[in-house]
Amino acid sequence: MASRSAPRFLNPISDEVTDDHAVYASSTDVVALTAPVAAFLEFCDHERIRPVLLTGPGVRLTAACATMLTDIRGFWAVHGPDGVLEAATGRPVTSFADLWLPHEAAPPGVVHDGVVSITLDAYVRHRADNATRIGVVAELAAGALGVALPHRWGVWEPFGRRWDTDAMTAFLRAQMPQTGPVHAVGEETTFLTQRVGRTRRGLLEHLRFSARPASGEDLHGQATALLARLEEAADVEIAVVTTRTSEADGTVRPGGYPATAPLAAVLGPRVTHHLGIDTAALAERHRVSSLGRARTPSTLIDFGGTDNPWHRLLDLGLALEPDRVLSTLGVEVPDAG
Repeated sequence: MASRSAPRFLNPISDEVTDDHAVYASSTDVVALTAPVAAFLEFCDHERIRPVLLTGPGVRLTAACATMLTDIRGFWAVHGPDGVLEAATGRPVTSFADLWLPHEAAPPGVVHDGVVSITLDAYVRHRADNATRIGVVAELAAGALGVALPHRWGVWEPFGRRWDTDAMTAFLRAQMPQTGPVHAVGEETTFLTQRVGRTRRGLLEHLRFSARPASGEDLHGQATALLARLEEAADVEIAVVTTRTSEADGTVRPGGYPATAPLAAVLGPRVTHHLGIDTAALAERHRVSSLGRARTPSTLIDFGGTDNPWHRLLDLGLALEPDRVLSTLGVEVPDAG
């Protein structure tokens, strides 16, 4: 396929590398986060160039692969009888740059029903001592949703290590002060990705846990119950619960799925206090309640009953000022220049 950029240099993992993007072509039926795929995505992230995953039209991506591709703002294209198409929409692509250059929004050509999972995206604080175990927050989330624990974890697929928080903690501790991501899978759509960093206030764990809940009823109720349990049992800083739609095994196919929807969020006591959250003012635009101790409460926001929950979440994010949130978490704020 013609490229608008001259080749940058040869890379044994990539099929094409230019000044602004790199391409990885796969002919497998399922693209997993194997060592070569992970190395390609890490290379693109490190070099700050756009990754393009090129597959056949009938290919599926595992949750781990799709998550990492999304996290580093990658692109997925499919090559079939009709040429190269954008995977999500089926929009024709004459050059890979068409994937990211400005264009009119195109709706998905095919929308799959799939199965709905609940996804917890949370930042949780831990003490930097030998008693800390990474993985217990994921276990808490699994218990709250009534699902089995993940059974295998690792860095690349297929994940070969049995679920063991002691082993996972030791593995992550050896990477400090900042770890790379580790992933885990369980039954059906259960998937976990997490990383840990040392900050001036101890350890900060960022995890994303997704699972198909035991009951498909009242997802908002389950989301708020999950966040209430998290606030009670862990030192949560900030957490958001959303939906995720995928195939029954957690993979995704070319085409679209019902849009992800935010269900609820919680701001832990430290974030609530340091940002000076005015619960009464926030309640004028959101369904808000307080959790935890009266003197140092957490703030729970329920996005249920709103016509456009994404607008509500965006409004909340702007009101909190992202740079102030990062500063409160002890994360260095990126230089705008």
